[in-house]
Amino acid sequence: MNSVRHTKLLPVILLSFFLGCATAPKIVVNDAMTVDELRYRLLQTADSLKDFSAEGSITIVAPSMNQSAGFEVSARKTDSLKMSVFGPFGITVGSALFTRNEFTAYNALNNTVYRGAPEKQLRMLPFVKDIPFELLVGSLQGIHPFRSASIIDSFETGSGRTPSFTVINNDGSFDKFRYDENSNRITQCIRRNGDSKILWSVNYRYKRLDDGSFVPEQVEVNVPSKETTLLLDYAGVTYGAISPALTISYPDDAEIITIE
Repeated sequence: MNSVRHTKLLPVILLSFFLGCATAPKIVVNDAMTVDELRYRLLQTADSLKDFSAEGSITIVAPSMNQSAGFEVSARKTDSLKMSVFGPFGITVGSALFTRNEFTAYNALNNTVYRGAPEKQLRMLPFVKDIPFELLVGSLQGIHPFRSASIIDSFETGSGRTPSFTVINNDGSFDKFRYDENSNRITQCIRRNGDSKILWSVNYRYKRLDDGSFVPEQVEVNVPSKETTLLLDYAGVTYGAISPALTISYPDDAEIITIE
């Protein structure tokens, strides 16, 4: 088996999409919705999250990569997620399984399995190393995570303007959100550090079905410092029960590498 240097393509393809404000302004509420109502609506959406499966295409544009591939993803709410990536003629390039405690990925191109804690695996990829697990899962499901403990530091709404709000993170960074009242979804999140530099941004686009429900149509992730853009285009989305436990399979002779 060759060195890890030759096996980084799969984690890049599988993980780079997992990705989702200087001095915070004072709270401004122009009319209609209140901060408490906004919080209630967002938590209501999070609580209603169901098991999820989807397929589509993933495109990564970066200085060292400009590639597209097919993908399938299954998620059990926000607890675990499995993704498979396909190359030409539907050949499986690899698959990955995330849980809150473990990451496992199988690279079919070199018959290698990677295992380790999710945060340790992410630290191997600098442009996603600061993205929390909840954001990875939420981005794939097309629903940006919103923590109940989040402190809404500013809130703006009013006639003719898109509701937006800012959350202060424990590390001093700020998340600026845009919210769509029709879909009851966050449609954009931009994270800036204390010096107003954009660390990453994620945009969500939704499609309304005939029954009035909304499903993700596209997720776009941008990491300016890495000149990287990732697009997830969804061709099919299903909500409902999936298999009791998400697993990935690989040959008995696969090389296993533990990420310390």
